[in-house]
Amino acid sequence: MMKMPPNIAAWFQGNLYLLTLSGYSADLFICAKPGELNDDPKFRWQLAVDMVYRGVKCGLMDVWDGANKARGTMGYSLELVKELAQFDPNSDHVCWVGPEIEASELCHALVKQFDVQNFELGQICGPFVEEIEALFDRNGVSWSDTPLIELGSGGSRA
Repeated sequence: MMKMPPNIAAWFQGNLYLLTLSGYSADLFICAKPGELNDDPKFRWQLAVDMVYRGVKCGLMDVWDGANKARGTMGYSLELVKELAQFDPNSDHVCWVGPEIEASELCHALVKQFDVQNFELGQICGPFVEEIEALFDRNGVSWSDTPLIELGSGGSRA
């Protein structure tokens, strides 16, 4: 049984699929179709920071290290998450539009295993989302309405 609300599960599933097609900047995670997510900017900022954090901690996402032309280390990726928490997405800070977030090999494998590419946008693949939530649980970043990273500081609560 899914723990994430259906609208957030569909949104995150869609974003993970998009990452398998191409790398995106973090501002992907503040975007949504009208009515898909709460319109409150602070809610979206918090959700974006926490979901990128979960994705990095679980090995679903890698951050491209442009300076070294390689996938960044876990430490490099977590530094990006700290910056995302420190700077409002509307601040035009480079952390939101510069570094590229990519799907990891694990993410590619799960999207393929659960045939996510054949689901319509907004349609949930329950077994895929349950597997993602199990990854969250195993990595100490379980789904919760309680924020994982404090906005404005970048400090982890997990």
